[in-house]
This record gives sequence, structure tokens and C-alpha cells, in this order.
Amino acid sequence: MAHKAFKYRIYPTEEQQEFMNKSFGCVRFVYNYYLDIRKSAYEKEKRTVNYYECQRDLTQMKKENTFLQEVDSSALTYSLRHLDAAYSNFFKVKASAYPKFKSKRASHKSYTIPFQGMMGDMIRLRKAGAVRMNVHRPIPEGYIPKSCTVSQDPDGKYYVSIGCAYVENIQEKELSEENSITLHFSDTDLYVDDNGNYAGMPKFYDLSYSRMIRAQKVLSKKQEGSNNYEKIRVRLAKIHKHIANQRRDFIQKRTTELANTYDYIYIDDVSVKKLLAKEKDDEKRQAILDNAWCDFVTILTYKMHDRGKKLILLEKEPDETEENEETTEITEQEAA
Repeated sequence: MAHKAFKYRIYPTEEQQEFMNKSFGCVRFVYNYYLDIRKSAYEKEKRTVNYYECQRDLTQMKKENTFLQEVDSSALTYSLRHLDAAYSNFFKVKASAYPKFKSKRASHKSYTIPFQGMMGDMIRLRKAGAVRMNVHRPIPEGYIPKSCTVSQDPDGKYYVSIGCAYVENIQEKELSEENSITLHFSDTDLYVDDNGNYAGMPKFYDLSYSRMIRAQKVLSKKQEGSNNYEKIRVRLAKIHKHIANQRRDFIQKRTTELANTYDYIYIDDVSVKKLLAKEKDDEKRQAILDNAWCDFVTILTYKMHDRGKKLILLEKEPDETEENEETTEITEQEAA
């Protein structure tokens, strides 16, 4: 079974918004509470607290903190699962960082619950009731909805991501090595191919830079927490989201074109994080970020896979500084 999520805009009522905001806070509270317990247990007692211990303790914790009983209990359980997954990724995935506490001021808020059902343009969310939804594309036949992740963006809009399980049915095709292309990382454009052709990516950040700076200046003069402050904050968030949507739309169209054209695509295995760490010039750092190389590779990877084609990462030449570095084992105590 494979998994895929479909994201939709939802339009909750004021009462439903209040419930969702309360759920965001309770989920954050439970996540931070048990992260602190797991962290302290290892530092003081050299003991590892697992998911099942946290789940058993959660029942008693809800009795002591009655406000947790006002939200869906499954959202709190999913929060423990996400915490456990963060620990697993830290020890299994090399690039993963140690779990961090969730901030109340985080730009993105979410909680996950089991899927209950949908009818037409309405989706049923546990304890929140039926919520109107913009179904801009239907869920394909054979996809089984399993979970719902309710989220709120910094601009105040609400969304739901429906996680589905489905049986992969990728038809085998005759692939030709002659129908291939090699793409190299470029810090000024999206990429450059093996023929020296550059894929020019519009500098969406630069195009909206003046609007963004004006909004930031106005925001800095407002009193934090006031109505005017909130209005300008939302306006600034919409500008950032507009830039992200433009960039993602461009990448979606370019990756679809590449996946439909070539059977084999060879691509540089580039660590953007290391490039940013080495680069001191702020303009070049912003150009690398505006490139959105990681999103490009991620989207191109699943599109090639869905079409039964091959995307191959090219091993980069080892850096001399990396060869001389001694590898040390990171323990949970050191990370904490």
C-alpha cells in the first residue's frame, strides 16, 4: 500500500474555528509536555520513555487537565505518534534534527484525527461537525481515506489534508537510455542541463520584495497584539504565501514537462543546507533559497515514480573538509 494526501480549503464557522484553535493549543501542549518528560528522563535517569508509556500516562493527564477533554482525544494520541516519529527519524535519518518544542507563535498550526466521512462539498470532522470544503479535485477511485489533518496558515485560512491509502499500479514500460537528460544545480536558475541550457526561474521573491518591505515597515510601527497589527501581519503573510504559490506552480509545470518527456533523468545530489552554511553573501543565500531546489527534486521524484520512469541521483565528489572530519556517534543526551 502506498499513501498520498489531498489538500482542500475549508470554511469553518466561527464556532468551529474556536474549536479548531483550541485543538491546536491542546495538541501543542501534549507534544511539549511529553517531549519534556522524555528529555528529562534520559538526562536524569538515563531512561528512555517510549510511546506506550506516554499513551498510558495521557489518560491520567486528561483527568488532571480538564481542558484537554474538550477536544478530540484522537488528536492528542496522534500528537504522541508524531513525537515518537520525530525521535525515530532523529536516530534513523541522518539529516533529521532532535525534536524541538512547538512554539505558540508558530506560523503553521495543525492537528490530525481519523477520517470520518464526506458528502459533496462537506466533510465531517470529529467534534467539529460538518465543515464546508472547496473540492477542486475529487479523490480518485480506489483511494481509501484514513486520516484528516486540519491546519491553519499564517494568513488565517484553514485547510484539511485527507491522507489516503491505495494500491500502487505502476505499469512497466520499455525505457530508453537515449531518452535521458542530466540536470545540474544552479544557484542563479532552477537548473542547467548537460547541453548547457539554463532553466530560467522567475525571481518571485525579488518581484514582491518592495511590497514585502513596505508591509514590514508598517508592521514594525504597530503595537503587537492590536487589531491594526493583526491586519498588517495577515497582509504580510499573504505576500509570502503568494511568492510560495508562484514558485510551486512554476516547479509543478516544469517537473510535469520533464517527467512526460524523458525516461531517465540524472540529477545532482546537492545539500542546500551545506551550501547555505558556506555562503556568506546574503544576496546569494537568498538566490539559493529562491531556487527551491529541494522542492524541485522532491516533486520530480514522485512524478517520475508514478510514470514508471527513473530518476537517478548523481553522487557528488567528496569535499576535502568532509574527508578529514571524524565521525562521532550522537547520543540522545548530547543532542538534548
